[in-house]
Amino acid sequence: MMKSRGPGGMRTTLGCRVMLAVCLVSAITSPGASASNTGAAWLSAAAVLQAVDVPQAAEAAAADSPLEGLSAQIAFWAMLFVLLVLPWMMVRSPSDRAMRPTGDPSPGAASGSHFTSDRERRLWAYTLAVMLAIYSTLSPAQELSVALRERGVLGVSSAAAMVVVGLVIALHWAKTRPGRLEIWAGLGIAAIYLTTMIRMPVPEARSHLFEYSLVALLIDQALTERQRNGRRVPVPPLLALVATVALGWLDEGIQAFLPNRVYDLLDVGQNAAFAVWAITASLFIRCARSLDILRRIRRHSP
Repeated sequence: MMKSRGPGGMRTTLGCRVMLAVCLVSAITSPGASASNTGAAWLSAAAVLQAVDVPQAAEAAAADSPLEGLSAQIAFWAMLFVLLVLPWMMVRSPSDRAMRPTGDPSPGAASGSHFTSDRERRLWAYTLAVMLAIYSTLSPAQELSVALRERGVLGVSSAAAMVVVGLVIALHWAKTRPGRLEIWAGLGIAAIYLTTMIRMPVPEARSHLFEYSLVALLIDQALTERQRNGRRVPVPPLLALVATVALGWLDEGIQAFLPNRVYDLLDVGQNAAFAVWAITASLFIRCARSLDILRRIRRHSP
């Protein structure tokens, strides 16, 4: 959490989190990922655009806050890479997970790997990359967001993120062919998330909403993939929730050591609540998908 300090009264803004949103959305909507994450991915992009709210104090500080320093330069070019290259790489990456009976050994298990499939490996890699991105932008977030506004590319970056996210989601949904119940469930969850996001008075809370909702979904998908491939994973949603809460708490712990951030237990609770919402929404989507499959089977049965 960032609080006002000194006459500048600087508060963090969310323009710099565009790269996080696109990375997260691309990860969970890559081929092989479940359609339950697509709705939350769309919410992430909407959260980015809705949350770009720079207060007057940050506007006043923009005049003497140029894009300087190696960390800010790296963050700027990393954002361009994530916006233009990373989504294309993830969309074109084929899923290696074939349909196997439950309990059959997977290629990863047979080779002695710690992962049961390439998809599980990718999901854990995406989770690690996302958390590193979140932690590494805790301090330079304000500098980068002000710099993007100074250069007049903050709005362009947000629009580009929305276009890329829309294309990735469209490709994913075209391949998964969701049923009627799944579509309606996704739209309902999207409406709930959007309503909650709009009613949030603090922009920083919106950042926590899309960041840790998607972290929870990535971990849940990785653990579910591992269980599906025959490894013993008791209650993947519960384990994903515990892991996400721990990562969110570590986020706040890091902020306690940063000069421009403040440790806040309220943010820890918000991270946990958003993780619960995301995992519950994912389970709801899975139930809707199962009902759609059951309806198709009954329709084609003699």
